Amino acid sequence: MGSAYDDYLKHQTAAVPASIPGLDVTIVGTRRGRALYRLNRPIVYRLCVGGLRLIVRVPRDYLTDLASIPWIVTLLLPVAGPWRFAAIIHDYLCEVHGVERAVADAVLWQIMGETREIRAWQRVAIYGAVRAYWIFWRKWTRRVGHGQRPTGDGKAA
Repeated sequence: MGSAYDDYLKHQTAAVPASIPGLDVTIVGTRRGRALYRLNRPIVYRLCVGGLRLIVRVPRDYLTDLASIPWIVTLLLPVAGPWRFAAIIHDYLCEVHGVERAVADAVLWQIMGETREIRAWQRVAIYGAVRAYWIFWRKWTRRVGHGQRPTGDGKAA
């Protein structure tokens, strides 16, 4: 008999959307048990932080698992929900630019606050789940020796 996580993975594989409204992506496989998408077009986001205007450009072909949240949370808040854009920007800042986690998390919070489709409870839940995922994933990878980041071709570095 499989675990609840095994059952979830089977469901995730079957339930992965081939296309996501408002986001031009192609599913290319899995990473850490999660669907992995490739951007077919770049994403550009302008933000103002402390009076500075910044532009974040996520390039075409960037690989993303959308919202990196604990699997149990995805039963209520799917990774391809209205927070998907914020999640991609967040992951790009962390993975490619090495932005401090607290700064990237603040950007995630800001983008979700600007997205009308995201309710306040969802914003809090996604933010908390992203924080929890990072804390526990980091501890797990230190313990078992994982934690390789994917390269642009989808393979671990």
